[in-house]
Amino acid sequence: MKISGTIRALLVFLLVFPFTVIELAAQIIDENEVIPAVMDMYNRRFRRATDPVWEIQGNNYRVTFQFRNQENYAVFQPDGRMKIQRTMMTLEELRPNTQQYLRRNYRGQVVRKASFVQEFPRNRYYEVELVPRRQQNDPDPPVTMVRFANNGNFLSEGSGEDKEEDDEDKIDLPPQLLRDFNRKARNAMDVVWTDVDTALRADYTIRGEEAYILYTHEGEWLFTSVRLNTRYRNLHQGIQRWFNENIDDFDFVHAEDVQEPPRERYLVISIIEKADKELAGDQELLPTRIYFTRAGRHVATVYPEYDIVEQERREREDRRWQRATSDDALADGDGIGESISIRELPTRAQQFLNSRYDHEWRTEVCRIIPDETHRMLYQVVMRQQGREIQHEHFFDINGNLIEEEDDDWY
Repeated sequence: MKISGTIRALLVFLLVFPFTVIELAAQIIDENEVIPAVMDMYNRRFRRATDPVWEIQGNNYRVTFQFRNQENYAVFQPDGRMKIQRTMMTLEELRPNTQQYLRRNYRGQVVRKASFVQEFPRNRYYEVELVPRRQQNDPDPPVTMVRFANNGNFLSEGSGEDKEEDDEDKIDLPPQLLRDFNRKARNAMDVVWTDVDTALRADYTIRGEEAYILYTHEGEWLFTSVRLNTRYRNLHQGIQRWFNENIDDFDFVHAEDVQEPPRERYLVISIIEKADKELAGDQELLPTRIYFTRAGRHVATVYPEYDIVEQERREREDRRWQRATSDDALADGDGIGESISIRELPTRAQQFLNSRYDHEWRTEVCRIIPDETHRMLYQVVMRQQGREIQHEHFFDINGNLIEEEDDDWY
């Protein structure tokens, strides 16, 4: 299983650059395109409604319609639950104390729109949109938004400028993208779309788990990640066995179930290694991300990059070389040839070994040896379990592969 270069580059971009949240423009759809759960709730709640016009915005369904001789607007979630209902009203239909407040405090303004709003499950209020009387016929007059409680008492006052600014940011989602998203994330909740320049991203929750999905601006699916509500002890036994054999001390962060086209699916385990606390210094601790197949086979390891990691590694290697070649070490027969752990290898060497060998291989030898050309080399011998097959590798001080042999000399 390979992780595509495009997806790797896109994930790096997403980690580096902030998102720009975009309110998405609605797409008008036919009534037969509305999913059954939404249509069933609409028909039960507004049995005698007429003239419905359906739209889809993000993952939600919006409809305007006539009900009891009043214009209505409603938004439904994909599971059929209603998020908001807005019933348009005239000034005379508002509560008497609301009318009195408006006449007393907004004498130079007229009501352009008024509505009764229900934000489910419990929030209800009246909203009135006012414009100056002398500018009511202007194409773009200043707007004052006033809200009143369910009993008609004043709640708050604001400007309509923020809403107008949001409208300027609206973009259209390709219809095929919306259809595909509704199919892949059928029970998604709390959907928020963002434009990250290189892609369109939706963050949402599904069955209580956080998730996000990526599409191209043309509507082509790129990537889906679901953060699993699981603990380390519930991970696949093969994954736990790999950690026990390869990483000494760490804190489990989370696990992700990842899918990408055409049919790739794998797990990404994020951990914080205790050894990184010294390397990071004052920097934020970053997770190491380890990729596995769903059957628990190790695929790749991506280590965090701190500004001082390579410098620290070089200094540590110089100290090791000085210790290995000291008179005391040579006299004791130690130093050159000393065994080290895989984690002490340069990052490049670790990445090479992680990409080449799965859990069926064991580290037979990992040590420092002298070399006339490179001063010192890392010697690593990998052995396959149950078979007399061993691969020998030599890396320089920077982790570059210098030589490799496939035999059973050792």
